[in-house]
Amino acid sequence: MSQYPFLKNYTAILCVFVLGMITVFSGCIDDSDVDETPSGPACKATIRRTAYGIPHITADDYAGLGFGQGYAAAEDRLCIIADQIVKVRSERSLYFGPGENNANIEIDFAYKALQVYPKASVGFAEISGEMRDFITGYAEGYNQFLLEADGEDTPPDCRGKPWIKPISATDLMAYYLDIAMLAGSRNFLDYIAAAAPPSNTSLTRSTRKFEPPPSYGAASNGIVLGRDKTKSGKGMVLSNTHLPWEGELKYHEVHLTIPGQLNVAGVTLSGAVGVLIGFNDNLAWTHTTSTSNQFTVYKLKLSENDSLSYKYDDTEKQISSFTSDIQVLQPDGSLQTFSRAFYRSHYGPMLEAPALGLDWTDETAYTIKDMNAGNYNLLEPFINMARSRNLDEFVNVFRTKGGIPWNNTMAADKNGDVFYADTTLTPNLSSEALAAYKSLLETDLTTSIFKSFDVVLLDGSNSLFEWRNDPSATLEGAIPFDDAPQLRRTDYAANMNDSYWMPNHLNPLAGVSPLYGPERTVLTPRSRMGFTMIQDMGGSDRRFTLEELQTLMFCNRSLTAELFVDDLVAVCLKAGEISVDGEIVELSAVCEILAGWDRRFNLDSPGAVLFREFMGEYGKAEIINGSDLYATPFDPDNPIKTPNTLKPDAAPLNLARAAQRLQKENIPLDASFRGLQFTKKGDEKISVHGGLQVEEGAFNKVHYSDSESMITTIIPRMDRKPVVNSATGLTTEGYLINYGSSYVLTVEFTDNGPEAQAVMAYSQSDNPESPHFTDQTRLYAEKKWRPVLFDTQDILNDPQMTERVVSK
Repeated sequence: MSQYPFLKNYTAILCVFVLGMITVFSGCIDDSDVDETPSGPACKATIRRTAYGIPHITADDYAGLGFGQGYAAAEDRLCIIADQIVKVRSERSLYFGPGENNANIEIDFAYKALQVYPKASVGFAEISGEMRDFITGYAEGYNQFLLEADGEDTPPDCRGKPWIKPISATDLMAYYLDIAMLAGSRNFLDYIAAAAPPSNTSLTRSTRKFEPPPSYGAASNGIVLGRDKTKSGKGMVLSNTHLPWEGELKYHEVHLTIPGQLNVAGVTLSGAVGVLIGFNDNLAWTHTTSTSNQFTVYKLKLSENDSLSYKYDDTEKQISSFTSDIQVLQPDGSLQTFSRAFYRSHYGPMLEAPALGLDWTDETAYTIKDMNAGNYNLLEPFINMARSRNLDEFVNVFRTKGGIPWNNTMAADKNGDVFYADTTLTPNLSSEALAAYKSLLETDLTTSIFKSFDVVLLDGSNSLFEWRNDPSATLEGAIPFDDAPQLRRTDYAANMNDSYWMPNHLNPLAGVSPLYGPERTVLTPRSRMGFTMIQDMGGSDRRFTLEELQTLMFCNRSLTAELFVDDLVAVCLKAGEISVDGEIVELSAVCEILAGWDRRFNLDSPGAVLFREFMGEYGKAEIINGSDLYATPFDPDNPIKTPNTLKPDAAPLNLARAAQRLQKENIPLDASFRGLQFTKKGDEKISVHGGLQVEEGAFNKVHYSDSESMITTIIPRMDRKPVVNSATGLTTEGYLINYGSSYVLTVEFTDNGPEAQAVMAYSQSDNPESPHFTDQTRLYAEKKWRPVLFDTQDILNDPQMTERVVSK
């Protein structure tokens, strides 16, 4: 019996419909206004779960495959998927009330303003029939789980809640568009929701401090090794994506098979069909966040005496408006209707952010154009990547099927060829527009300030700055793939979130649109650490085995430690003692601890905490390329080795401040991370290794994120204690980790096919009552890997394998 009594009517209607239509067709059904009926046979899939709860799903067609994937996802990620559907439906206020400071009202109105549902309906009708089958099957598999679920099958966070209800393919499509806009409109939600002409004095504008898009300080590592860099002479991949350990951007691992058509394993985001990062029999791939701009903000010059029209060359254009309603739950249980008008230019939604200086006045207004707001085919590339038989077919996907929202892509195949490209859909500005924009960066303070936050600000009253349409591009207004930065080699390619220009130290790239990011620019410490390890690890011949690639991942080296500690110890010994705020700090013990530290960010590396607090005294920009920190400046012809050499001037005082802080918090100066750096799984703390990407230049990056654009869930989150040092994330109970190395995958191609090992830092299930709620978190903490079972016989031989056929 289902624990959801409100599903009884849905069940009855479904059964009547099936009985009435069974002679007409067989397939998944949906009660949406959009035709979401798959063209294939009835939904049926076999789900085999192996160790760590990994589902291996086999079906005869994409409708069945989606059904199985949706069912398995609901078993593992029910609450977060439902939470996100409530969000894009603009129903937060309906179920949870207005929220603190009307937060739920504002986010509901923001998604009304973005028009994700009208766009989803249009987009679903435009995508391929195959993809419609896949998505509709997923929704019906999710719904089937709800019909069958008993109380113990679902997590306590959403057990029996009224917002756990059937979903449609349109719901999923709206959610995919939301995820696609992660690097764009999602960073401006409250600014869009509250945008109104100056005559509207009743609407409170957002005062939130701007949070730059994910490309600003984002984190993921991807390394693909070719035949000249591996001992086997075949391809090898390390995928080390960094995303939150809570919320909607958590991965779900799957293995998907349609015999004779598809066989792919890896991960997808919770609620998404297919595999986003993974491997098939022929190649493996990964993604990192790109530095490209996938949106532009436009400044509009308004017409005289009319704040709802703007100048456009020698003409004028109108700012259109529409009104939407939401239902808001009141304290007495009643519902109240709230209405709001929203405004759009021909570019897209209007936005207003007084905290940024983006005021809608009688003279000027601002608007945003987001490439991914209409990127309806965003999932087509992934399914075609998964079906690729060789690297040529894989690369051609981006030329013919579309780009990937906010991501670079790297791949290696079984022949030992490797590939890198910025595969985002990036605005296509003319050379004249780019020249004019470059001039504004040098002469206009506002434009340059916005660029420092990775936001391109253009003159929306001048048609020069319109995105150009190219017939060879896969989306209107985008740069064609052949003009994107890319390379193919046989040694290696890598990206650690710096711009496209350095995918290989022997093959820097140049000559593409600056909207992809800068070239010949300083690399972040994490990137420098990654490239350093690629060059100096891999044995005496610098050719990697899979084990050596895994050692690179979890050795926890620190670039800043390797650059600074020897000089820091010498400075420390010379200083002796330092006065900090009238208190004398003796440095002799500090010097001894640092001298004995192994320069690693392992759980049992005494001195790591002290060094972290020391580096936290410097700002991030200073650590990347600061003249007050480095004696040797950055050299674009030697980007991996420069800047370097510690400037001693501020080091003794900063070291003394770090020591003083630890002493005040009763943390031993020689503390290691065990018991002090941890994640939380329910009420349990699990110590985890890893370091900060800038302050420590850690390749294995972990930290705490409170990003409002990347973690939008209202499901209870990890409890974080008061912060002592915001620069390092130190709280009164240590360093809480909720972001960083997420799904870590290594793949090596052999004569017998792909051999893969992986670990998911936060584990496969969100249900604290599941054995798979913490099992992989413990593996990650212990630097252990598990096999990714891909061969059918290996799956059947797994002693923990269970098999179930799901259908409707």
